[in-house]
Amino acid sequence: MVDATRTGAKAFQDLLRAVAEKGDSDIAARMDEAESGTDVRDYAALAAMVLQSIEDNLHHTSPAHCEGFLRALTSLLRTTP
Repeated sequence: MVDATRTGAKAFQDLLRAVAEKGDSDIAARMDEAESGTDVRDYAALAAMVLQSIEDNLHHTSPAHCEGFLRALTSLLRTTP
């Protein structure tokens, strides 16, 4: 159970990394606009990534995996002002 809980938490950490990487790649692809102060991140695509990850991880076959994912998510939300 501990391994599955850790795997769920890692899935959330992977989501955070993927969102950061996607945002960075959006900026790199449109550097001229970004340098002028325009926010060029594709927020619809980022939101779709988040929604898909939440759905995948909350419907995971392992309850411990779901718990680990939710613990990581709520830990971040609890520490974010």
